[in-house]
Amino acid sequence: MALLAAAVWAMHSVIVHFTIPRALGGDHFRQHYADMPLVRAGAFRHTPNAMYGVVFLGLWGLALLFGSWNALVVALFQHGYIWVHMYCTEAADMRWIYSDRKD
Repeated sequence: MALLAAAVWAMHSVIVHFTIPRALGGDHFRQHYADMPLVRAGAFRHTPNAMYGVVFLGLWGLALLFGSWNALVVALFQHGYIWVHMYCTEAADMRWIYSDRKD
């Protein structure tokens, strides 16, 4: 349950502080999102990447709650895949978008 609670809290932080349009890649494609300051509220106060680091824990929580080995395998793949995506795709983009910022 703790994993689900952390995931719900982090998702709430994404919705309220980061916003869904920005989470769906708005800062990569729309300048007005890229011009916004980095979010440092809610879950983002504790980790710079609450979406990938904390929200995805909800998949693990669901798998454990229902005792599903299949769901555990899916959670492992999904969590691994999202971090590969982060380091191979988004990290370079984030450096380019936010590199000269002071916030």
